[in-house]
Amino acid sequence: MKLFTRLGQTAAALLAALLLLGGLMPDFRPDSPPPEGPLRLRSGLPFKHSDEVLTERFVRSLRDHGGLLCLGTSETTTLAGGNWPDFLNADTARAAVLAGAGRTPGVHLPWLEAVKGELAGLGLVYYLNPVYWNAHLGQTDPAYFLRYTTPHQLRLAARHHPALAEAFAALPLTDRFHPGPWLRALRRPWFQDFRWRFLSRSSFDEAFAPLTTYAGTPPQGPSPDIDLEKGMLRTFAHADWFSPALPPGEAAFRDAELLDFIAACEGWGVELTVVLGPPNLPFIRHHFPDAAPASQTLQAHLRALLSSTGVHWVDATDIGEIPGAFHDHQHISSFGAFLIAERLRESLNLPPLDR
Repeated sequence: MKLFTRLGQTAAALLAALLLLGGLMPDFRPDSPPPEGPLRLRSGLPFKHSDEVLTERFVRSLRDHGGLLCLGTSETTTLAGGNWPDFLNADTARAAVLAGAGRTPGVHLPWLEAVKGELAGLGLVYYLNPVYWNAHLGQTDPAYFLRYTTPHQLRLAARHHPALAEAFAALPLTDRFHPGPWLRALRRPWFQDFRWRFLSRSSFDEAFAPLTTYAGTPPQGPSPDIDLEKGMLRTFAHADWFSPALPPGEAAFRDAELLDFIAACEGWGVELTVVLGPPNLPFIRHHFPDAAPASQTLQAHLRALLSSTGVHWVDATDIGEIPGAFHDHQHISSFGAFLIAERLRESLNLPPLDR
């Protein structure tokens, strides 16, 4: 019994010593010269946990080298034929992408808030997909927030962004008081500061990769695999996944989230451009013609909302009229992405691409 007591006392003493020494550990800050060009982070975890030493360097590399941070939801993820950020990189490497299902504007506010001192002058493009104002996605979803941030980071950001207070309140109690963020903070001096400073500086540098120029060929027209009349790939078998647009006011959280994001970017000095993405109009007219008026009403609502803020925005909704711009009910095709990139390049005063 005495042996176990001594072991427990020893373990407690070691833990106390580690915590004390960890508190005295100086924060790691890279002293190397700035990178020669814009970078990307190889993993999304630093954004989720707001690991500032990593995300600050990422943001600084874009800001100081004329880069663009491209944010979006699932329509902005990888496409075999290229997506709109790829086509922004077709002449030079400038666009870093952070996208995924549910990465609506408010999801980015926690990590951006953590590095707000680095954001002035950053070029940022957010692709606003109108499907997040539909009957299926129109309300806040705690699962999406916890996929990309932590309750602790969300709580901190909610102090500055009212819409996030609603998102935090929607979290289950078990998530709101989860000890994970505090445990991560306790181990950080050893897992990051000590390791990067004394053991392996290379592991810090390896968290980044240089942006590269897009080497593919932009599409000249819609894929023959797309049924132009139905507005989807011939192999797509889930037209029933479509959800109609909500009337204005019934997705009030989405409006508030977008307005908070725009106001925050303005306050931080971010050079923000919002792309108002198109709905898949051929699909709607073929499969759900009764939903077309609600889609048009939503487009008008979002145009008015963006215009009321004074933000620089690009209206790409008319691209939804072009057959082949989508490969399913809500995700753009590479052809649609190229049309959006052309519109965006013109708005950002970037040179046009050869077709």
